[in-house]
Amino acid sequence: MENQRKSDHCPNCGCNLPNQENFCPACGQENKDHKVPFFVFLKDFFESTLALESTFFRTLIPFFTNPGHLTRAFVSGKRKKYTHPIKLYLICSLLYFFVIGQLIPSDLIDRILIGGTNELEMERTPSVEIIDQTEADPTQTLTRENQVESQAEVNLAVPSQRSWKTLKFLSLDPAVSDEAFQHALDSAGISLGLQLATETKRKFIANSNLFIAKSAQNLPIMMFLLLPFFALLMKLLFFRGNSYYVEHLIHGLHLHAFAYVVYGFMISLALLLNPTGSGFYLYPFLLVSLYAFISIWRIQRQPFFRTLLKFLLLGAVYFLVLFIAVLVELYSSIWLL
Repeated sequence: MENQRKSDHCPNCGCNLPNQENFCPACGQENKDHKVPFFVFLKDFFESTLALESTFFRTLIPFFTNPGHLTRAFVSGKRKKYTHPIKLYLICSLLYFFVIGQLIPSDLIDRILIGGTNELEMERTPSVEIIDQTEADPTQTLTRENQVESQAEVNLAVPSQRSWKTLKFLSLDPAVSDEAFQHALDSAGISLGLQLATETKRKFIANSNLFIAKSAQNLPIMMFLLLPFFALLMKLLFFRGNSYYVEHLIHGLHLHAFAYVVYGFMISLALLLNPTGSGFYLYPFLLVSLYAFISIWRIQRQPFFRTLLKFLLLGAVYFLVLFIAVLVELYSSIWLL
C-alpha cells in the first residue's frame, strides 16, 4: 500500500523523489500520496493521530494488568513500544467524557427536583381556575395583561405551588419581576447554596439544561489543568526518590487514564442496570485506589507503610483540591449561561 501511494515529487517543497524514498531529503515530509478514498483517509487519521495500531493494542495489556509498568518503560527510554502517555490520556478522557455527555440527560436537574419526570407541564393551579371562571363569567372584563398578573400573584401566594416546576415557569415569565421571583425562591424551600444575584439565580433556573451542557464542556479542561498539580504533590511527597517532575507528570497521565476507563465503565453499567446498593459505586473507587497505590509503590520503591501513608495524604489533599475545583467549575458555568 505504501509503495502504491508514493509520489515522484514532494508535494510540500517540490523536490524530485526517487521511487524508493519514503521521506523527502529536503524537508522531511513523508512521501505518500494523500489523494485516497475516505476510509483509507480515516484509517490514516486513527493510525497517525490516535496511534490505534499494534502499538496501542500492545499498550492495553500492561495498562490494565501491570500498574506502573508503562510509566517505568517510558521513563527508561522505551518510547516506541507503547502508546505515548499523552495520547493514551486523551483517548481515555475523550471516551469518558463522551460517555458522560451521552448518558447523562441535559434535564438532569429538572428530573431530580421535579421527581423523576422530564416534562415541565404546569398542573391546574388556583390561578388557572380563576382565569377559567373569569372567561366563563361575562360580567368580568379582565384583560390578558391582568390575567397574567393575577396568575403570577396567585402562584407567588400559594406555598404548595412554589416547587421547582413553578419556579421554572416564573423565571421564564417576563411579567414576574426579579423582586417577586426572589420572594418566591425564598419561600419555595429550594436553596441554591450560592451567594448569587437574583438575576443570576433566575438565569440558572431558566437555563438549567444549558448549565449541564456547559459543565460537561468545562470538566475535561478542569481535569487536564489539575494534572500538573497532581504531579507537584507527587514530587513533594516523594522528593527523596530523585525523580524529575516530568516523570511524576507521566505517572499522573497513566493513573488518570485508568481512572477514566474504570469510572466510565461504572457509570455506563449504573445507568443500564440501575443498581440500588451503595457497594456498586464503592468497587470502582477501591479498584482505582488499589491500582494507584500499587503503581506508586512499584515506581517509588519505598517501604510499604511509608508509601501507604504518603498515598493516603496524597489522596486526601488531591480530593480536597478536586472538590474545590469542581465547585469553581460549576460556579463559573453558571456565570457563562
